[in-house]
Amino acid sequence: MGAEAVGRASASALGTFPEAVQALAVHDKIRKEYLRRFGQLSGFITDSEKQTGRILVGYDRLDREGRASFSRVPGQEI
Repeated sequence: MGAEAVGRASASALGTFPEAVQALAVHDKIRKEYLRRFGQLSGFITDSEKQTGRILVGYDRLDREGRASFSRVPGQEI
């Protein structure tokens, strides 16, 4: 479920009396905060995935270098 799942509250559903107007304002404020935080979290996850990929590439390179070095030791095979 993404940010689009949090839709705006409908004034027609709540009416125009003061409590309804206040409820709409509160809902809108909470919705905006939710969307801001969702965007922030989504960005953090994307950055984390990129960094994890970089770590794995580096690990793979070091592993290959280590295997190449180890294979040069007489009598050793991987």
